[in-house]
Amino acid sequence: MDKKDLGLLRINGERLLNSIKEMGAIGYDPKTGGRTRLAFTDEDKRSRDLLCKHMSENGLEVRIDEIGNIFGVRNGSDEKKPPLMIGSHIDTVRDAGMFDGVFGVLGGLE
Repeated sequence: MDKKDLGLLRINGERLLNSIKEMGAIGYDPKTGGRTRLAFTDEDKRSRDLLCKHMSENGLEVRIDEIGNIFGVRNGSDEKKPPLMIGSHIDTVRDAGMFDGVFGVLGGLE
């Protein structure tokens, strides 16, 4: 991405925050205020399904590899330019904050 391309980036902050809150509701514990989405749990499955839904709604091709990594792929308009990759995680430690991991993933969808 060239510096001139950065001016073309647009982020819908309200939509991003709503997506983070929606993901943050999965595994939320009102007693602690934290979220727990440990890998391979029902909460992890629900969050993975939600992420795939968001990716599809944003026009990305959803791919899942052999070990369960989720990729949202959108081909660029210029094949001569290198790809842009953004990544993070959506599973959490116990009682994680609302932005743990998901900010990097959902922010990348914007």
